[in-house]
Amino acid sequence: MVLIDSLFINTSGGKILLDYLVRQIEEAEIDCFYLFDARCKDSYTNVPPNRKIYLKASMLNRYRFYKKRKGSFTKILCFGNLPPITKQKAITYTYFHQFLFIELPTSITGVARAKFLLKKKVFKLLIKNTDFFVLQTDFIKNKFINEFNVTEDEVKLLPFYPPLPNGTNVAKEAHTYIYVSGGAVHKNHQILINAFSEFYEKRNVGKLVLTVAPSYQKVYSQIARAQSKGIPIINLGYVSREELVEEYLRATYLIFPSLKESFGLGLIEGIEKDCKIIAADLPYTYEVCEPSLVFDPYSQESLLHALEKSLDENIKQTQPLISNEIHKLISILSE
Repeated sequence: MVLIDSLFINTSGGKILLDYLVRQIEEAEIDCFYLFDARCKDSYTNVPPNRKIYLKASMLNRYRFYKKRKGSFTKILCFGNLPPITKQKAITYTYFHQFLFIELPTSITGVARAKFLLKKKVFKLLIKNTDFFVLQTDFIKNKFINEFNVTEDEVKLLPFYPPLPNGTNVAKEAHTYIYVSGGAVHKNHQILINAFSEFYEKRNVGKLVLTVAPSYQKVYSQIARAQSKGIPIINLGYVSREELVEEYLRATYLIFPSLKESFGLGLIEGIEKDCKIIAADLPYTYEVCEPSLVFDPYSQESLLHALEKSLDENIKQTQPLISNEIHKLISILSE
């Protein structure tokens, strides 16, 4: 039996990938047991009760689970970045998608920075308890090997992502820009909102669509201040991927100013729905696509310049550079 350990995964891109993985495993009829985060208790109703458990996310609960189920599994996929707390007899894979363990932006400070550094220390202690790491891009692979002193043989490159639904026939709206992301500091909303506000005040054209929940108070307040000045920013808050489809279809451009990404799922989603990509001039971008325009994500002026260039109707189309290899991961789990 295979174990999918997804404790600590409950939101954002990690949850999207987990949902997709569970669907694929169930369709392949793999003999599988799931350890889910209790915050996902309303999800995965298609999985029979005898093949899943929901636990409050903690290292102690995870340790107790593995101790109680010792010897029950032949393969384990740890989906929440952390290998098991103790070495297992089962062949163990750890899916790593937290780039902030490799490079932490200087913009993350104080308590938040201390928490990430502590988590990184825990991760280092647990590295010996996995047989393989599963990563999404060559860029992350090379950074990971150098940072954590693992060998190439211990790393498997298996990018995967769920295709978006088709949606309806929605026409592109000229000069509409979208950024689908939560409001974490490294997602870089501050520069984006400031640059778009300056762009609109200069050119009197454009609309920016965001998806920032009220829990990100600083960014949420910045959006409200810009809106009060007449800047056309539409903040949808959290919306499902199904609801996002029409927003992607309407948007001419997807803007991606994030400072750190392990994959950049939003880039792929935008490309799927024929958005031209205006992206940070950072290595993760070029692992996923050849963007239409790039900018320095640390410079408001650079992003403003990219927005102004986007008014040119002859901007090249974005080209994808990555493909979905979920079938290879399913094959490994089913062998």
